[in-house]
Amino acid sequence: MTTTYVVTALDSYGCTLSDTITINVLPALDMSPLSCGITTTSSVQVTWDAVAGATGGYEVSVNGGPWMPPSEALAHTVTGLGLEETVTIEVRPLATCPGFQLALTVLR
Repeated sequence: MTTTYVVTALDSYGCTLSDTITINVLPALDMSPLSCGITTTSSVQVTWDAVAGATGGYEVSVNGGPWMPPSEALAHTVTGLGLEETVTIEVRPLATCPGFQLALTVLR
């Protein structure tokens, strides 16, 4: 989608100057649902399908923490979990314009 805006500046002497700015909006990246991968007594893995247009790979956030690279290309494993511990893993694809993020909450 392309949108054109007209910008007009007026100085203290009453002089005006106008120019146009065109903005090209890229489509948002589309991501399929996250899935549970391998689980052990102290870890859980989340997996996802490759996203078309995700030229910068992916980032994950665990329990609302900082965004970081995943442990694998299309998966991330969280270790050191206790019995009945809940963990929320968010994943977002990266590109020129980032897409939306998905979350999966798992009770171990």
